[in-house]
Amino acid sequence: MNIDTSFQYVAKYAAKKPDGHYVYNDSAKINEDGTITVTLTDQSLAAHGNAICCVILETQSGDILTSQNFTLIIEFSAGAYKDIISDDEIDDIL
Repeated sequence: MNIDTSFQYVAKYAAKKPDGHYVYNDSAKINEDGTITVTLTDQSLAAHGNAICCVILETQSGDILTSQNFTLIIEFSAGAYKDIISDDEIDDIL
């Protein structure tokens, strides 16, 4: 997703995790070239399976733009994420 960087947006990441819990946070960042990078948190990776995700952009005037949904395939990890209990992660509400 490339966006016009002449406008000011706030980028958010939203996902429904495979276990039904939700992630909604500000881990999405808009790069200078107009692309968006999402940094996945521990909670984003706490449940293995397919997560349904999107990126949300909010303009200064309050308009909301949403990307097309995409699927994030989360593989089971016997390492770092095995002890994290999956829960909702909501940092901000629109």
